Amino acid sequence: MDQRTATIQRVATEIVLRQQEFMIGGESRLKPLTRRKIASALNLHESTVSRATDHKYMQTPKGIFEFKHFFTTKVGVNKGEGQSARAVQAQIRKMIELELHSKPVSDFILSKMLADKGMSIARRTVSKYREQMNIPTANQRKSALRQPARFIHIEPIPVSCQLSSEEYAPMNSTAHPRLLTGLLSTSRIRLNVSAPSKKRMLEELARLLSHNRPDLHRDTVFQVLNERERLGSTGIGDGIALPHGRLNGLTEPLAAVIRLRQALDFDSVDDRPIQLIVGLLVPANATEQHLNILASLAETFNNREQREAILRARDAQTLFALLT
Repeated sequence: MDQRTATIQRVATEIVLRQQEFMIGGESRLKPLTRRKIASALNLHESTVSRATDHKYMQTPKGIFEFKHFFTTKVGVNKGEGQSARAVQAQIRKMIELELHSKPVSDFILSKMLADKGMSIARRTVSKYREQMNIPTANQRKSALRQPARFIHIEPIPVSCQLSSEEYAPMNSTAHPRLLTGLLSTSRIRLNVSAPSKKRMLEELARLLSHNRPDLHRDTVFQVLNERERLGSTGIGDGIALPHGRLNGLTEPLAAVIRLRQALDFDSVDDRPIQLIVGLLVPANATEQHLNILASLAETFNNREQREAILRARDAQTLFALLT
């Protein structure tokens, strides 16, 4: 019995040593930890550690927790030593608690915010963690009465079905917020672009974003967009992608739009190919503005009527009018 108690105390002490930041900062500071690591550090068998921690509780400055609470897996990161799944869940909960009630943050934007904190977490994983915490979706948080968005199958738009600027004019203007006013010009809109790969598409987008901008180098813009894409696809579903990045030396946000001749596989959240790309560059220190623009775009494209109107725009002028 004394040996068993001593083992439990040794395991508890090792857990405290490895989870000191949790004892100070709480759930969001919980580090990845496995029973195998504890066993290796104490020269014990993993099954011994498992028995020593089974149905045992520890009183901490943050409350009483079962031992197993301190064992959590490591999730994707792009810098540092890693984050535990529970720490990521705590970050998600905190972000949602701080959101504007009138403008809830989508799982896509939460994924982007986590990436900015050095945590490369896929949108699907964010959704899974949110569901595990019994937190409703952004749409459900905004209005319990709001119906879920319906997906549409994206095909190349026949010319006969496309909207002209005159046909667009009668549409309800209140349904389309001034998203990219001051960020976009018709010279940075290209329709019917051929892009056989994600790389070729990002290269064309970088060329458009740096158009008539001597202060921007196309290769630098491509690198920024490509690095962000490596953290996870910016395809938000329904045939839309929002490649974006922050750039040192840029003084104001900049946008460009591409509509592809043929839909492109982009590893989007709904596994559907993309046809419309809205690229965004913002100054390196403009985090809040960056997220606000992305959130507004995501909300707009979640509206089926607006999304279809944008996808069916006949020319650059009409598309410009829809987005500004």
